[in-house]
Amino acid sequence: MNPEAQKIAIAKICGWKIVECHKDKNIPTNLLAWERGPECKMTGNLPDYPRDLNAMHEAEKFIDVIAKYTSMLLLVCGGPMSVHFATAAQRAEAFLKTFNRWEE
Repeated sequence: MNPEAQKIAIAKICGWKIVECHKDKNIPTNLLAWERGPECKMTGNLPDYPRDLNAMHEAEKFIDVIAKYTSMLLLVCGGPMSVHFATAAQRAEAFLKTFNRWEE
């Protein structure tokens, strides 16, 4: 799964939706308008979840199945000690696998 697809999938899990007037599939995602509720809007780049630990930290707040996410993170990282040093890419993969959204 490429980083751009990961960004979009994680954003959608976190509640972001493409604004109706921007649903033209030919527009690059970095030019789309996104919203999450009436007072939370964003135009332009989504957070770079696979490359930004701070963005992944914010996404992790949406996890309601911590045990499953922890198990996935252990599998992706290869062991308990590695989890402490998990990269944003590893966290993004585990996050998407937790929600069954990871595509090979």
